[in-house]
Amino acid sequence: MIYLVNLISIIIVILFLLTATDKVLHWNTHINTVINYRILHNSLIKPITILMIIAEFYICVSLLFKGANYYNLFVFLSLLIVYTTAIVINLVRGNVNMSCGCGSVFESSNLNFGLVIRNSLLVLVYLFVFLNNEYTLSQLNFYDTSVLIGLSIWLVLIWAIVKEFLDGKKILEKVLKIFHLEVN
Repeated sequence: MIYLVNLISIIIVILFLLTATDKVLHWNTHINTVINYRILHNSLIKPITILMIIAEFYICVSLLFKGANYYNLFVFLSLLIVYTTAIVINLVRGNVNMSCGCGSVFESSNLNFGLVIRNSLLVLVYLFVFLNNEYTLSQLNFYDTSVLIGLSIWLVLIWAIVKEFLDGKKILEKVLKIFHLEVN
């Protein structure tokens, strides 16, 4: 159980590190996505976006060094509730032809209910880690920790490759539809 909990924790850390970093590196694009959600007043967009990115980095650092606790659970749940609520509001409005603004491997070019399901599953996974918070990385030796980090990176890369392949397939299907060609 200790290996599973720590593997999941490292995967969460990597995923949130990638998404937060992607939002910082593509700041203007991310700000435009937040604007497209049409939920926040323009004067609040940058400060709240900064707080959300800081919260994502906080989850990474605190989960890695302290393990799951009430503080990072609260931050994690708050972020996922805010993100999911914003997606649902725009789905109800019919505003689906926009980036989700999730960043990195979580990025999606269109809003859909799959994102709501994905976020719900992330909450369940985080709750699993929280409920098993007696298992921390500090209990593992260097070799075990290194193997788990390597495996986590490998799993995230596989996920990213599969996602890119599926996204490419969707784009190809759209192009073929435009030219009235069949998709086999």
